[in-house]
Amino acid sequence: MRSTSNQVPGWHLLKNDCGNYMEHSFLKFQFSDVENKRRKPRTTAEKLLNLFKSNFSSLKFEQHKLELMGVIDMVEGLEYHYKKFQKFEKKYHKSLGPILDINTKLITDIKLPEEMVSFTQYTPAKNMIHEVVAYLNRLGQLNKAFTSAWFKERVSDEQLIALSPIIRALIPFRNKFAAHRSIDCPHKETPEEKRSHASLPWAINMQGKIGETFRVSYTIKIARPELLDRPPVKEVEMFIGKHIWLTFKPTLHHDLICTEILNVIDHFFKYQITTE
Repeated sequence: MRSTSNQVPGWHLLKNDCGNYMEHSFLKFQFSDVENKRRKPRTTAEKLLNLFKSNFSSLKFEQHKLELMGVIDMVEGLEYHYKKFQKFEKKYHKSLGPILDINTKLITDIKLPEEMVSFTQYTPAKNMIHEVVAYLNRLGQLNKAFTSAWFKERVSDEQLIALSPIIRALIPFRNKFAAHRSIDCPHKETPEEKRSHASLPWAINMQGKIGETFRVSYTIKIARPELLDRPPVKEVEMFIGKHIWLTFKPTLHHDLICTEILNVIDHFFKYQITTE
C-alpha cells in the first residue's frame, strides 16, 4: 500500500520545513500534475503553469518564483468564484420564471394576487453577490501584483494599461465596495455616490436581447477626474457628465479578464528573455 503522505496533494511542501526549496517543490508538483493529465491546459491557471514551466530555468524567474506562484493562486481563485457565480446565476434565472409568467398574465388583464407580483428568489441573488465580492477581491490582489515594484521592472504602467484595460477599469468596484465600502471609508465621494456603491447587493441588472439568455450585471458610478483625457473602456465604462458609470458583467468579462492576464504574464516573460 502506498504511503498516505504520497496521496496528499502538495505533500512534499511539508518535507522541506519551509526551506529555500519549498516553492521549487511546489512548482515541480504543479508542473507534473499538468503533464500527467496528458491534455492541453483548459483553465487559465493551467495555461499559466505551462507558461511558467517554459520559463522555469530563467534566472529572473528564480528571483520571483514565490511572487509568481501567488499569481497562479489568485487566478485559481478567480476561476473558482466565477464557476460558483455561474451556478447561482443559473438559479437566479430559474427563479425569474414565475415573474415573467406573471407579467404575461398581467398584460392579458388576468387579475393576480399582489403577493405573487412581488415574488422573487432572494437566496440566489445574495449568493451571487457573495461570489462577486470574492471575485473582485481576488482581482484586486492580482492588480496589486501587476502594479508592484518587482513586476514593474518588466512591465511598465503604460504597458499594463494597454494590456489589461478591463481589469484596471473594474478595480473601482473592488475599492468602493468589495475591499471596503465608500460609505464606511469615504474618499471625497458624494452622498449619492456612496449610496450607489453601498446598494450594489440589491441593484441587480439583467442585460440581453429578446430570445437570448439575460445576464446579470452590476453598476456603480464614480467621479470622473477632471484631467481624464482617455476614451472609456467600452466593455466597462460610460462617461456621463462628471461621472463614470461602471458596469461589471461577470459572464461577459471573465473570459476577457483571463485573456488579459495571459497577455500580461506573457509580456513579463518576453521582456526577461529579450533582455538577458
